[in-house]
Amino acid sequence: MESLKNIRKAVNKKVKAYNRISKKIQLISTRGKNIKRRLNSWSFRKFQFYIDYKAKLNGCPVIYVNPMNTSKVCFRCGGIINSTDKACPRCGIDRHVNACLNMLKTQDVRSLGSLESPLMMPVKLG
Repeated sequence: MESLKNIRKAVNKKVKAYNRISKKIQLISTRGKNIKRRLNSWSFRKFQFYIDYKAKLNGCPVIYVNPMNTSKVCFRCGGIINSTDKACPRCGIDRHVNACLNMLKTQDVRSLGSLESPLMMPVKLG
């Protein structure tokens, strides 16, 4: 998982822009009122706590990683993926799958175990 520190600042991001009503340059929100209300009402840390709790209950390790630039370089072919592309232009791997594979590659995979480890076992929800 990634650290959720300062995620509210990202949701409530404001930029300097021209306000047509007041005729001034000022900070204006990049998102609408309804989407900000929906995103701010979600308990990010509580969700992360539940995932951590359930993983520890099942004996799975939880590792926090820095997701910076994980979706830009292709895991398979090493090509560059633009932010507008949904997949690698060379090999076609999805950028979200690519980000997950790059984050896994940055960790010490030997400490996680093999593919038959508890990481690949279903999680008990009850």
